Amino acid sequence: MNTEHNLDKSEKALRIGSVVGSVFRPKDGHELLRFLKENKKCEIVDTHAFLAAKMLEDNECGFSFSFKKSNWNKGWTSFERC
Repeated sequence: MNTEHNLDKSEKALRIGSVVGSVFRPKDGHELLRFLKENKKCEIVDTHAFLAAKMLEDNECGFSFSFKKSNWNKGWTSFERC
């Protein structure tokens, strides 16, 4: 049984080998917040990185996070819960 087939399209993991395991690409800020709360690694398009960081801070997410532009894939910013 293919477990990825049962996931919502936005929750399908991007496989990057042994470097980082599974990375999720949320479709909006709500999903980014939810995925980070679930300790999932996320990446979003670089052009939205600072807006996403501000959104997380404004919503007082209750945890520390870090982000780095083009960390795993060029043009994509990684977000991780610290």
